[in-house]
Amino acid sequence: MLYSVRIPIQTKEVIMKRICVGAILCLLASVAAADLADLKLIGVHCPKGGAVVEKALREVPGVLEVGLDLDKALAAVRYDPVKTKPEALVAAVNATGYEAELAKAGEPHPCPATGDGPVDRFHAVLHRMHEGVNDGAFDAITENMADMKVRRDALVEHCKEVGGEMADLAAAVSADVDALENASQGGAEKDIEKAFETLHDDFYKILGKLGEKK
Repeated sequence: MLYSVRIPIQTKEVIMKRICVGAILCLLASVAAADLADLKLIGVHCPKGGAVVEKALREVPGVLEVGLDLDKALAAVRYDPVKTKPEALVAAVNATGYEAELAKAGEPHPCPATGDGPVDRFHAVLHRMHEGVNDGAFDAITENMADMKVRRDALVEHCKEVGGEMADLAAAVSADVDALENASQGGAEKDIEKAFETLHDDFYKILGKLGEKK
């Protein structure tokens, strides 16, 4: 046999207040227990890359909140220190093909300099193009193309002198520059974006190779 129990209205209100207060206390406790990690992001300059990194970070158990600042290439991650550690956040980003390292809160992180002149000079003009593409200003491609081709040629010669895989990577970048120029002349934005992403990804393979040698 089933019985129903009638709870006085006043008692119901008290119970609901206690539930709400308990929920708030639990929320405050979780916030108080949370830690904040700032990550420098390497190679992440556009919304597409940011979305990949943000998804990877949110999938880490214990991550409570993720905020990205693409202009400064930083990710601010609030997490439960019982469930995860900053090293796990870095590893999650690195697993995407991009790179991360711990930073001081709010520390800006420009494009990484390798100390290798031809590489850094090519990277500088690539970054100028990237800023234009991010803003939808595709004229940045044509405006910087002549400069890029000069720096491309210097990069290729330099990498030939280094030899091995570096020469092959530079050859791929050289072909990508030509493909980007052709796409920019065609005028289709999706084709320009695709060509630029290919160039960007191939160039970062060179940066990755140099990073391995350090």
